[in-house]
Amino acid sequence: MAEEPQGDAAQDGDSAHGHSHRHRDQVVARLARIEGHVRSIREMVLASRDCPEVLTQIAAVRAALQSAGKVILEDHFESCIVSAVERGDHATATEEFKQAFSKLAH
Repeated sequence: MAEEPQGDAAQDGDSAHGHSHRHRDQVVARLARIEGHVRSIREMVLASRDCPEVLTQIAAVRAALQSAGKVILEDHFESCIVSAVERGDHATATEEFKQAFSKLAH
């Protein structure tokens, strides 16, 4: 698991790689909701709820994770990739974007 930024970086959204991500707080809030949703699904299973109900909730969590991933990808492009291009490192920027997109698209 990745470590969270410490000190000032944790306060203002700066990442360990030296720049901020515009939607960081939004992503953190989404992930907290998803975490709660997953806990609810666990409780549904423990309570022997109908399988279709559980599967519907699992599908909702998957969709929420995909949506959060898209926001992270957008931030990655707007900050990390743009930063690499501004440094003149086009090859690295292109490769990083391809890898990030591939992970999300699987």
